[in-house]
Amino acid sequence: MHGTLSVMNATSPLFAFVISILWLRFAFSWIQLVGLMIGFTGLIVFVGYESLQFSWIPFICCLLGAFMYGACSNYLYKLSHIDPAYLATMTLIVGTMMFLPFSVYEGGVSFDLPRKVWISILLLGFLCTGLAYVAFVILIRRMGPVGASSVLFIVPVAGMVWANIFLNESITTSMLSGCFLILLGVGMTNFFGPELKEDKL
Repeated sequence: MHGTLSVMNATSPLFAFVISILWLRFAFSWIQLVGLMIGFTGLIVFVGYESLQFSWIPFICCLLGAFMYGACSNYLYKLSHIDPAYLATMTLIVGTMMFLPFSVYEGGVSFDLPRKVWISILLLGFLCTGLAYVAFVILIRRMGPVGASSVLFIVPVAGMVWANIFLNESITTSMLSGCFLILLGVGMTNFFGPELKEDKL
């Protein structure tokens, strides 16, 4: 199921591509579309066909999340005249406030945690989420919603490298083949995409 969810999550650049054309009136680019499909195929090769499973509720939820992610990328591009740090901060605050009631409802919330856990939470929250999201907003401004969203394809590649370095996990031929397709697709998406509009409003 994890392989399926990672693949479905990676449909967000495809949604961003369609939304950018319908909403922001970006020029259609066949090379960019082919690049997205190559990157998506590379992700499937990377996770392996055998890991793909299907279940309706997770499938629909993940697909809806990918759609919202693609829409958010376009909306952030439309607002890219605003300071990136402010945009990223407000986005994360609103997301946290919307998620908080569900966390309380599920129960199990505890603040009595070891120091190492708190340090990990702070690092994940500030560095891996906060600063990373500011960088993502800047990326949207410079590369557009489609180009910035396509970096999602690179996440499993980075995960593979770190897992090999820190966890001594093996790298398979299918992973390397998938990485090649992913990098090729991301390159085509970003280097051959339409020129960005100066007026975003």
